[in-house]
Amino acid sequence: MLGALRLRLLLEWFAIFIMASFVVVAASYWRGASAFDNLFYDQLSAFGRPSADTEILMVTIDEHSLAEIGKWPWPRDIHARAVQTIQQGKPRSILFDILLSEDGDPAGDAALAAAFSAGSPAYLPLHFSTPGNEGRAYDTIPPAPNFAKTVDGIGHVNVEFDGDGIVRRGMLCFDPEDNGRRWPHITELVYRTSGKAMSPAYRRNGNCNQSVLIPYSKRGAFSEVAYADILNGSVPADLIQGRDVIIGATATGLGDNYPVPFGDGGMLSGSEIMANMLGALRRDDFIRPLGTTKSLLLSFLPVWILLIGFLRWRPRVALIASVFLVAVILIGSATALRFNWWFPPGAALLGILFAYPLWGWRRLQAMSDFMASELGDLESEGGMVPIPRTEAATNDLVGRQSTALAGASTICATCAVLSAIHWSICQTRCL
Repeated sequence: MLGALRLRLLLEWFAIFIMASFVVVAASYWRGASAFDNLFYDQLSAFGRPSADTEILMVTIDEHSLAEIGKWPWPRDIHARAVQTIQQGKPRSILFDILLSEDGDPAGDAALAAAFSAGSPAYLPLHFSTPGNEGRAYDTIPPAPNFAKTVDGIGHVNVEFDGDGIVRRGMLCFDPEDNGRRWPHITELVYRTSGKAMSPAYRRNGNCNQSVLIPYSKRGAFSEVAYADILNGSVPADLIQGRDVIIGATATGLGDNYPVPFGDGGMLSGSEIMANMLGALRRDDFIRPLGTTKSLLLSFLPVWILLIGFLRWRPRVALIASVFLVAVILIGSATALRFNWWFPPGAALLGILFAYPLWGWRRLQAMSDFMASELGDLESEGGMVPIPRTEAATNDLVGRQSTALAGASTICATCAVLSAIHWSICQTRCL
């Protein structure tokens, strides 16, 4: 009977091994634990945020500027005046985060194009229309030709939303046509200003559309001035000199604000997201996801260790090991993040939380069936009915079976002693 019990437990262990592994695979590929992973990442990333890059200056189109200058959109001769003023301050570069895909007033367009080419390197964004024409996923829409030929570079400014609508990631380059032209992120172009080579992060990014996690600085940590203050000349030139100037909208009504993984649940402007990306390029501290295959193998490891331990450990040891492995998974994920690697722990935790109670239930069921069979065998031998032990009364099935089996064992032990002194009535009942 014990051999049959061992075989049954082994077969059920193998079934649980397969099911737990499938749970890990499903959670990894279909992001079944993404809500927990995102929450865990957000809480961890709040500790030790990087300092803002002091060489970045944001020129913000904020509510104050809208009140001073007027309703959006503004005529391009206003942008030309602002860019000319910034150029006089001798910045290292100008990132103009406003789409200029259509022609406007010829005089205003000519003045703005001249301002872009008047001094420090200037960069413009392009955007993508989806779905594209002729079956393409995207149509690439560059700046109008008179701007495209006067700036030093054109890059993409796409933001990437996670499943919960939060912007945690960015793409250092984008290939809208798959194996077509690669468009670097505009901040990568700013990084290459003054003849620099491509950034280390860009070189490592073998897959152009592979995203990286952005290490956000604290909200409002970057230096900024209002667009209106640039126009009225109240910004000193030495505040601009030698810095990378990012011009972009921050006013709520202009639609360039996005939810980010900050505990206050607030929004961050697209230009400040770019400032964070440029700072991360300079520090080379983007957080890199491990990738599905590596994350899957690391998720399997603690689950398989626990399952193999089930074959040898006592229940108390298995419980302690389960708690220990959960702690190892969480601490390991947090430690990897400190070294700019992200291992999502949710799949591994789901595997353990699935395997431990299921194995405990099946082992308990197998023991219950074994005790029921043993009691049946005892009852069939001479019609013996075990006497329940009142001091251990319980409503639990396994508890009742254990009590009954203990009672039967007590009777048999007593009968064995009494038989030694020839009490025939006991011999009749037990034999």
